[in-house]
Amino acid sequence: MSKEAPNGLLANRLRDILLNFNSEADALDYFIRASNYSPDGFKADEIQTIGATLEQYRNVARLMREAYESSAENQDHEVITVQGQEYTKATLKQYITRYTERIQKQDRIINMNTIVSYNYLNSIFDSALTDLIREMFKKNRVLIISKNNTNEEKSVSYSALLKSNSIDDLINSIIEEKVIKTSYKSIADQIKFIETNLNDVLLTEDQKKDITEKRATRNIYTHNKGVVNSIYLELVKDASFKNGDLRSIDTNYVSEAIALYKILTENFINILSRKYINPWSEE
Repeated sequence: MSKEAPNGLLANRLRDILLNFNSEADALDYFIRASNYSPDGFKADEIQTIGATLEQYRNVARLMREAYESSAENQDHEVITVQGQEYTKATLKQYITRYTERIQKQDRIINMNTIVSYNYLNSIFDSALTDLIREMFKKNRVLIISKNNTNEEKSVSYSALLKSNSIDDLINSIIEEKVIKTSYKSIADQIKFIETNLNDVLLTEDQKKDITEKRATRNIYTHNKGVVNSIYLELVKDASFKNGDLRSIDTNYVSEAIALYKILTENFINILSRKYINPWSEE
């Protein structure tokens, strides 16, 4: 007897959190709010305001710097007018320093929130993809047996058999082991594995290159402070960065990742639904 997909099944976190947003912008706003990184007293819901204020700071600092540089040398008491406000040259220099420091500080805050949001997005995507792979194995148990290892079907140990209360427990244990092994593969290898076994296409070739770069960026922010290394360059063949460069990211980059992860997840769900008619049906 078939039934609707229960809330806890099949990429629930991505289905409920990401796929139901009307736009990538709404999803991005969620990830920034959910990460709630606040090193200097700023809350996540202030980031948008900070960004707007930051442009004002930059404009004022630029006008101040231009006025300061065009003023006469060695006349600290000269009065300089910027946007209707009068400053001595010495005072103006102090304001320029203050605004510059404020701009740098807020740039760091926005960048840190973006990084934390991006890592959070990838964690949810990891969970969603793992859920989908598990469901794929459950719906087609033949996939558990590796095509390259004909002896794998005989590799269940006596201890595993003795620990299992039923054949279903044993099968679920084998599936979970296979899921873990698959989830440790690179995203390119995971996609290849899924497409080969389901005889279908998850992403276009350009999308595969894009998602490989997105995941490589996630890895260098997790393990190397966002600095490009040889592993990144090995994965991203046409990279525009050199070894040692900082691979900076912004909210546009996160939005692109949201859209791409959404495409892959929706395609995977649709393929499972099409091949197994109703992937939520009870065995």
